[in-house]
Amino acid sequence: MFKSKFFIFALIIASFLGLMFFNSKTALAGFGISPPYVNNDSLSKGSYYEQKIVLVRGDPTEDWQAEITIDVPNANGWFSIDKGTSFVLPKDVNQIPIIVSVRVPQDASYGEYKGKMHIRTMPVAAPEQGVVSIALGAQVDVDLKVSRAKIFDFALNNINFGDAPASFKDWLGFTVPARILVKMQIENKGNYSSAPTKLLLNISRPGQNTVFKTISTTHLPKVAPFGIEWISKSLAVDLAAGSYSVEYQLFKNDNVAYRGTLDLSVIDKDISNYTLWQRTSNITKLIILVSSLLVIGITVLIIKKKISQGL
Repeated sequence: MFKSKFFIFALIIASFLGLMFFNSKTALAGFGISPPYVNNDSLSKGSYYEQKIVLVRGDPTEDWQAEITIDVPNANGWFSIDKGTSFVLPKDVNQIPIIVSVRVPQDASYGEYKGKMHIRTMPVAAPEQGVVSIALGAQVDVDLKVSRAKIFDFALNNINFGDAPASFKDWLGFTVPARILVKMQIENKGNYSSAPTKLLLNISRPGQNTVFKTISTTHLPKVAPFGIEWISKSLAVDLAAGSYSVEYQLFKNDNVAYRGTLDLSVIDKDISNYTLWQRTSNITKLIILVSSLLVIGITVLIIKKKISQGL
């Protein structure tokens, strides 16, 4: 008897809830984030780090308001968001990227900092009568570590060569070399400003395996920690006009971290508009500089001698 009464009571409650559901409208939408974390285990004091997080909406038929709260004990003040902690997710836009920035103060303590960022979204406009709005949200896990160790690491995201003007002879017969402009997009994955250790270029004629020119440099522009920057380096080499195949090698300490092959076009360039100094090779410039210093030195000695004789 008790079981049948309980069954009837449950059936009445279920029917009531069903009627409530079908006689009201529910605003449904999907929401997600990618990636759902901000992780870095190689931060140092004073370093700066950025993480892009994409907010994804399934059916953006109206404007939604996003609210972000940060809960990372002892590190809340390190965080900033490019769009702020309150902003609108516009309708008809499925993906909205935000940049979470972390700036570690110089007086930060070494150790781990763990916590969460909570993202809550809901419609901007008040719901229509009979419509139930659902607030959707997501959680970003935060795991940071401030370390004493200096970490050197980088990634080569892109590399290209510009057209290089061909070599030519200056007015004293010395060679003004071609200059290969190498542009690289470097991502510094370390926690201090650094650069690849060395860039080496092996130059061959197309269709030939023999390398006939090799140039290198260990002086490359540095990239800020965790930054992604385009850097450029101009390397001088004696090359006539023509097409070449260039194998590049980018070093991490003593090891080749990246290698590949690119085409290089060396072109004849009209130098009639060059100044005399631009048409002068470094050897000729050095000769002019040394000669000028000698002339100045001898002149000063002669003047000093005449002055002393006059006394």
